[in-house]
Amino acid sequence: MVDTDTAGLGRRLDFDAVPEARFFLLSELHNIDINPVLQFIYIRKLHRERALRYVILEMPHSYAFRYNLFLQTGTDSLLSHPDSRHSTWLLQQLRRLNSGQPDSMQIRFIGIDLCIGNDASGFKTIAYHDCLRYFETALRQQAPGDGLIPLLHAACTAGSKKQIRNYNQKIAALLQQELQHYRQLLKAGYRELLAVTSAYTDYRGSRDDELLANFVLMLKLYDLNPAHTTFFASFGETHVNTADGKGMFASQLRDYYRSQQMPRGLCITGVQYFNTTTGKANSRTIENDGIVRAYGPYRKSNAALLTTLEACQAQLTHSLGIIPVAASCAGPYISHFNYLILCKHYTALNP
Repeated sequence: MVDTDTAGLGRRLDFDAVPEARFFLLSELHNIDINPVLQFIYIRKLHRERALRYVILEMPHSYAFRYNLFLQTGTDSLLSHPDSRHSTWLLQQLRRLNSGQPDSMQIRFIGIDLCIGNDASGFKTIAYHDCLRYFETALRQQAPGDGLIPLLHAACTAGSKKQIRNYNQKIAALLQQELQHYRQLLKAGYRELLAVTSAYTDYRGSRDDELLANFVLMLKLYDLNPAHTTFFASFGETHVNTADGKGMFASQLRDYYRSQQMPRGLCITGVQYFNTTTGKANSRTIENDGIVRAYGPYRKSNAALLTTLEACQAQLTHSLGIIPVAASCAGPYISHFNYLILCKHYTALNP
């Protein structure tokens, strides 16, 4: 049960103020219980008003594949992955949202993070193996002697980044060499498997560079025109907040849209958390956090920032509030954002 007025906040999101925007980027501090609620509010609003279909994940496409499969089938076991706690409630809501919608209007996920990258927890490798194992099983049932099966089987046990990269290259090459065969055999799964195996596996430069490169790659794989496609994403603040030399993904994404003759193609929302709870095992309350995390370092000398925060807090009558930046203050660090969202006294989300 969600103890907040999601419809009320949705009504206050005025996307008419950013008519040219095609990519809506929300800043977040990871593992906060309110995050799935904010994401759902944005997705539902954009789906209704901007024909949103694609949600971009700050995770590999192997996660997106699993999420998409759940949206299609509703199979609860797909949510048993150890990294799924904060996605479960959101996915359940999106499955309901998709219900009764034509295929052309159903929400789908696209993952643009590195296939493996820095996988200290091992979760990315697990998700990768699970994805390829799904396709191996499906092919053994449909075409037992298919040449892709040995590659998928070997990749399912690959442990090192080098091994995974090599198998990905071989799988992606075979998928493209025998395009018609595998499109007919795998149907919608063809693009999913190609996306998983074509994405960059490890760092070549910075992680932000790879995120943008994978986004551009996915546009090509899914045949999406950035000028006519609406996207939503909720990324960690280090990829969004431009203060102190961070937020390079947001800056690079804005430059990308400018290169496509869409100077206002990106809409960014900063988040201020007040006394919210984390979803970690040792759940704790974050008091007045988010100033640093979401939209710029807290500095007492920054009078414009403090004035804006005080005005925002005064307007909070419910758990959530939204302030259009243009209508409040375009002070340092804030002018980077189109909106500020404030989350106050939110209790733990129990999917």
